[in-house]
Amino acid sequence: MYSQQLYFSPHGRINREIYWKKWVIPFLLWGSVINLLCYSMGWLDGEIWLVDGYVEDFLLLMTILGFEISDPTAVAQIKFWTLMSTLTGGAWWAVLVKRLHDRGRSAWFLFLGLIPVIGPIWITIECGFLSGDQDENEFGLPEYQML
Repeated sequence: MYSQQLYFSPHGRINREIYWKKWVIPFLLWGSVINLLCYSMGWLDGEIWLVDGYVEDFLLLMTILGFEISDPTAVAQIKFWTLMSTLTGGAWWAVLVKRLHDRGRSAWFLFLGLIPVIGPIWITIECGFLSGDQDENEFGLPEYQML
C-alpha cells in the first residue's frame, strides 16, 4: 500500500503489522524526536505563532471553566500540540478507519473512542492487538491477498 493511500484515504484494509510498522511506531518515534528538538531549542519555552486563534479560544474556554493558564510555557505547549494534532488528525483517522475495516467494523465504531476512559482503551485494543478478518469482508480483501 502506498503512503498516500495509507495516510490519506479511508478506503481499504490494513493489518496489524502495517498499523504498527507504518503508523504507530514511526509516529511515536517522530513525535519523540520533534518533542526533544523543540525542548532542546527552547521552542516550547516561549511562544509558537501558528495557531494563536485556536489557542486563544481554548484559553478562553479554560478560563470560563475556571482554569487559569498564565504560564507562557504551558501556553506554548498547548499551541504546539494543537498544531501537531491539526497536522496529523486526518492521517490518524484514515489509518484507524482502515484498521477497523480489517476487523469488519465501519468508521462509525470510532465514536466509541469518545466514551471517557473505556473508549480509547477499547479502540487501542481493537486496532492494535486483535487480528483482522482472514477472508474478504464488506471492505475488501485483506492486505496480503491484494499484493
